[in-house]
Amino acid sequence: MEREARYPDYIGISDVNTKSFEQMRVEGYFDGQPSIMFDEPEGFDIGDPPDLHLQPKYEQINFDLYVKTREKTDRVQDLARETDRRCPQIGLFRTAGVPMMMSWYREGSKRPLFVDRFHIGRGKTPEEKLIEKQKKTDGT
Repeated sequence: MEREARYPDYIGISDVNTKSFEQMRVEGYFDGQPSIMFDEPEGFDIGDPPDLHLQPKYEQINFDLYVKTREKTDRVQDLARETDRRCPQIGLFRTAGVPMMMSWYREGSKRPLFVDRFHIGRGKTPEEKLIEKQKKTDGT
């Protein structure tokens, strides 16, 4: 996810931070309405306000994963494949056809070891297209 990018007002941007064996909390805002999602141990629950009748549409989901390891890149890729196979939330997004980018970083590095792209073809990502569209709207 491009940190300094400006997105259209209708786009909800969320950052997720988690560590192994801890609960994950995601907060998103869609048209000014908060949406809070929780992962284990409470399950994956989306708590939208009752007066929110819109169903959010994900343009793209980015997962930036940091691993503290000295293993070789191919071993981390093996871990990534197994994570893709086992993670129920990733499975839901993949089955739904949501465009996703999963960037795997070695802890402390700014360059990813590798990036998995799901439902994103070659060329610009949906995120890059949104940023480009917003820049044209802003006149920059």
